[in-house]
Amino acid sequence: MIKLIDILNEIGDSSAQKYDWRFKGKHVTSDVINLDYEFKTDSDIQYFVKLTVRESPSTSSAFEMTVAFGVGKSIIKKAFGDKKPFAQVVNKGELYRVMATVIDIVKDSIEKMAQDNYPVKFISFVAEKEKETSAGFKNTDQRAKLYIAYIKQNMDMVYSVTQKNNAIEVILK
Repeated sequence: MIKLIDILNEIGDSSAQKYDWRFKGKHVTSDVINLDYEFKTDSDIQYFVKLTVRESPSTSSAFEMTVAFGVGKSIIKKAFGDKKPFAQVVNKGELYRVMATVIDIVKDSIEKMAQDNYPVKFISFVAEKEKETSAGFKNTDQRAKLYIAYIKQNMDMVYSVTQKNNAIEVILK
């Protein structure tokens, strides 16, 4: 009999090999720091990751990071508030490798920020929900639940992970 804990351990299994990724650059404005990364999967799908770091309004001397990632250059627009959806279900069987890569990129950026004396203490991102189709497929938060389980299992610097509506908030130790 399979138990829920076994399923979560399988979801969080850190044995998924990450893809090679590339740091594209750091762009600093008066109130935010943007870090851009990209990687390509074995099925030749190009992913873009944009991390935006700003001073935390709730905790002095701490910084919060917003994570946005997806397929195609429209991720850049999404990270800056464009309302056009960029979520694209790829279904190439690369989910865990993609998640392992994004986690590795986030860890790298947290380290970069710490070296520059910008200690990141909070991470937030939105897990896009599946849209309802003509066949009646419902808008669910299964993707968010998967991300939460994976983060808890693979980021040892996490104090807590919570979901508020569509947003996922991570507090670091």
